Amino acid sequence: MRMHLRIGIDARVLAETAPLGVARYLTGLLRAAAQRAPQHEYLLYLRRALLSQGIFTAEPFRQRILSGNALLNNPWIWQQCCLPWSVWRDGVDVLFSPYYCGPLFLPVPQVVCLHDISFTLFPRDFPSWLRFKPKVLARPSSRVAARVVTVSEFSRQEIIRTYGVAPDKVVVVPPGSTDDLQGCGAAGGRMALLPQDGPFFLFVGSLLPRRRVDLVIRALALLPPEYRFVLVGEPDAAKYAPLKKIAQQCGVADRVQCVGYVSEPELDDLYRRAVAVVSPSTYEGFGLPVLEAMTRGVPVVAWDIPVMREVAGEAAMLVRSGDVAGLAQALFRIGTNRAEREALSEAGKQRAGQFSWHRSAASFLAVLQEAAATRTTDNPPS
Repeated sequence: MRMHLRIGIDARVLAETAPLGVARYLTGLLRAAAQRAPQHEYLLYLRRALLSQGIFTAEPFRQRILSGNALLNNPWIWQQCCLPWSVWRDGVDVLFSPYYCGPLFLPVPQVVCLHDISFTLFPRDFPSWLRFKPKVLARPSSRVAARVVTVSEFSRQEIIRTYGVAPDKVVVVPPGSTDDLQGCGAAGGRMALLPQDGPFFLFVGSLLPRRRVDLVIRALALLPPEYRFVLVGEPDAAKYAPLKKIAQQCGVADRVQCVGYVSEPELDDLYRRAVAVVSPSTYEGFGLPVLEAMTRGVPVVAWDIPVMREVAGEAAMLVRSGDVAGLAQALFRIGTNRAEREALSEAGKQRAGQFSWHRSAASFLAVLQEAAATRTTDNPPS
């Protein structure tokens, strides 16, 4: 296998105006991969406009916009027809599809990333237009791919069991813990809307039904009035309405702040000032905010679910899932017990140190090389 690879990447998630977990994961992985193996070419396939992020505007990255008439701009047609043809035309050795599914017919080997199987297990968490393609294509994509990448051993076992993928095809490539939020990205101009003083607990992420943020609000009602709860990361303001109603019913409406999407510097500031980060999700493939919090020495409180035991271990305070009183007690202990807070902070930093973007990039590059070595034909797609 040649040492120089031309790697194609379906990079559409990097163009999101409010980048969430998948985009953050892909950015960290590609940054570390390019640093570790700059001899490769990384072709970023996009649908509308070029990326402006500095790391993607220079070698070894090259951007390709694949667009045309309205038919070709359809996401289905783009992924299943336009992308395979362009991959063959550009002489790509291997394609990386980072968002749950990829082309089913491709002239080169493919590596697909499935962060979890939430689209299959929790279809109601996603609008029909968003869940349909991953739900339909995730299983067949994982089976036709040369390799499947996922972010945790928990997700690996879920993929093997539910999708029937051969175990030796599924490789864990977790996120890294590099503290690279500060100074990255433009400021969002929302500093005035963020809490400036007083203790607060922080939730980071999109609002999905399986993320029982409503129970955090109910737990907040059991805490002294000086404590607040700040939610960031959900770009759809309409999703905050039910939570605000619950906050009113619990008498804590003035203590719950729904901020929405924030810039990277603002998010970094919130992490560092929070008393603790709360992860009330009943199901995750990994839980990137938990790792980001531990990296900064911020205590974590989460439901006691398998992936949290894998990611955080004893470095987080894990509470029986759905136990509102237990959650309130855990938050109160962290808020009032400085020694325990400092112990969790130090344990979190040590735990986060086990996750490295450069180690993950090494695994990722090895997977790409293994996949590229399976190539058997140079024929164009039909």
